[in-house]
Amino acid sequence: MVQSERVLLELGLGGRWQLRTASLYLLVIFINGPTYLFNNFAMGKVAYECMAPPNATVTPDQCWYSPANESGGGGRTACSAWHYSPAAVDSSLVGKLDLVCERAFLKDWDNSVMMAGQLFGSVVATFLSDAFGRRTGSIIVVTGSMLCHFGYLWAPSFAWLAVFRFVESSCSLGCYAIPFTALSEITLGNFRTVLGVLSIVCFGLSNCIAAVISYFLREWQHYTLAIALMNVPSVLLLLFLTPESPRWLYAKGHYAKFRDIINHMQETNKIKISEDLQQEINDLVKVQTKSQFLQYRVKEASVGMLEDLRRSKFWMLFSTWRLCGRMAVLCYIWSANIVIFYAFLFGSELFQVDIHIYTFIAGFFDIPAGLVCLLFVRFCGRRWGNSLMLGLTCASAVGTCFVTPGAAPLALAYLVPALGRTLISGAFLNLYLWHVELMPTIYRNVGLGIGSASGRVAGIFFPYLDNLKVYWPPMTSATLAVMSLVAAVLSLLLPETQGQLLPDTIEEADLFGTSRYKHLAQPEVNVRLEVNDLKAKEKKLTDVKDLEPNSNTSC
Repeated sequence: MVQSERVLLELGLGGRWQLRTASLYLLVIFINGPTYLFNNFAMGKVAYECMAPPNATVTPDQCWYSPANESGGGGRTACSAWHYSPAAVDSSLVGKLDLVCERAFLKDWDNSVMMAGQLFGSVVATFLSDAFGRRTGSIIVVTGSMLCHFGYLWAPSFAWLAVFRFVESSCSLGCYAIPFTALSEITLGNFRTVLGVLSIVCFGLSNCIAAVISYFLREWQHYTLAIALMNVPSVLLLLFLTPESPRWLYAKGHYAKFRDIINHMQETNKIKISEDLQQEINDLVKVQTKSQFLQYRVKEASVGMLEDLRRSKFWMLFSTWRLCGRMAVLCYIWSANIVIFYAFLFGSELFQVDIHIYTFIAGFFDIPAGLVCLLFVRFCGRRWGNSLMLGLTCASAVGTCFVTPGAAPLALAYLVPALGRTLISGAFLNLYLWHVELMPTIYRNVGLGIGSASGRVAGIFFPYLDNLKVYWPPMTSATLAVMSLVAAVLSLLLPETQGQLLPDTIEEADLFGTSRYKHLAQPEVNVRLEVNDLKAKEKKLTDVKDLEPNSNTSC
């Protein structure tokens, strides 16, 4: 039977085809990055003054005024119009839609709509990616994001803005999730980890670019138009240069297109696969009917996986107490990661620093986040590495309580939250990989979707964390610190996956991390060791034969 891993191994994990395809998908992630910062710049903070009648007394918050003819402690009248002047940005949607005073809560609603859109997008992106392919799914979400940015320029009311915000947030999540899936499918092993790290690097660089664009294009209309036009090259590259994922083509039974892609990979990488494998691929094209397709795929599956396929329902991930506990811990860690990540992403107002400088520095600090993740995982494993990164994020959140501008050197006011963002980004990358490894094969996408969805639900409420400052100024940072500390402790309750054989069935997932699972996986380990021993012996015999003198050669 044809195995996509075998094909990739024979064609080279880091060949020219893989590098070119990875570059195209990474460019999509890079171009889409500034859309996550729409709230920072297009809805940035502006100064405003109540346009009250002449000689009226205006309250300090510029929301109420008392007419000049009112005596003593007469009644107040709410302001209905304001004059806006530059602050963090020269103009924003806050001024266009009057999102101040009694309507200021709508700005928090906009953030909640964004998170609700990402929750919906996590489901839609999976459907588009699986149903139509990685390339076609990417085209749909990138085009949708671009059109929504044009819609922002027209939106006459907050209701229309919320509609475009919901759709755009759904698409922007897909602009990262679908290319990330495609990157994981075009190579194997360490190269897959490297591409995952590069996706974080591209996101950080795009944040730096967004800060520079917003610094020079300080009108919200100009910034929004620039971000919309940036998506045009992505659509063109996806349409004309980007190939479909060969794994997806194989999984869906598009064997003719799969063969064409493999042939193109051989030409590009200048590597030929073995004749028997090429013949197997050619034989696949003959599998035309649905019954033939199912019969062929059933032969590839193990008995345990077939049993899971027959009863593949998402609630099977909660079928035992051990699995329930692990899913609950994972859902909380997802929730904490997303709330903390977005708090640091939109942290300019929270940490009272300049929006452009903070976004640029925090984006630059995102670049080494992947390296930080690799170092922690390499020396500490996924479990302890995740716990340490979240623990240091807690320390960074505590530090932001004491390094506000005026109370500490200005450099620390920027560096401490930027360091926290680096750590939480590294923990985020590790969580993606860790969660996938803890799930059984047939439920991996479903399990990851449940964790991601729970985090997005929690993210809907993150905009209101800033309101805690009314009760105590450092309370928001303290809340972030407590959430990260609890997540760090709970991480230690999950099993280590680094260097372990991953579970394929629900039964194996339930026993994973226990002595019974090690005993269950031992036969496969023995087989691997025996194969490695045979390969080593064959190589040694070959080397010895090469060293033997030719019997026909005289001394």
